[in-house]
Amino acid sequence: MPGGFIFQPVSLWYEALPPLPSHERTTPSVPPDQLSAKAAQLHHNDVLAFQSSSSKNSSSSEANFLSKIIQSGTLSDRLSALTLLVQSSPLHNIRALETLKGMAERGKGKGGREESLKALRCIVDWWVGGGAPDRKLK
Repeated sequence: MPGGFIFQPVSLWYEALPPLPSHERTTPSVPPDQLSAKAAQLHHNDVLAFQSSSSKNSSSSEANFLSKIIQSGTLSDRLSALTLLVQSSPLHNIRALETLKGMAERGKGKGGREESLKALRCIVDWWVGGGAPDRKLK
């Protein structure tokens, strides 16, 4: 794990690990809920390592600027900041992707249809522009 990461912070999340071997699979002896909990813990540790390394590598003013934009910027600025975070490393910025998803699902109420459509457009632009592999997802 170079740099303390399980998944290296890359924009092409689907290339973070080599493909699994295609030999016959055996059923693991560990229950699925324990595997899921272990995976969630590993992901959480990786996100914490990413956050600490990005705060060391980038200036704190950049991080403060992005967090201020996300909290109190205009709709377009918030969407742009969230999209930039997702594009930088989707595996380590799941919260930003979930925020975009939440904005896209609102529809009625706060933000309304305009917010929903703009958030969907941002998600689609990221997905088509390199967020998805050039093959079918399994």
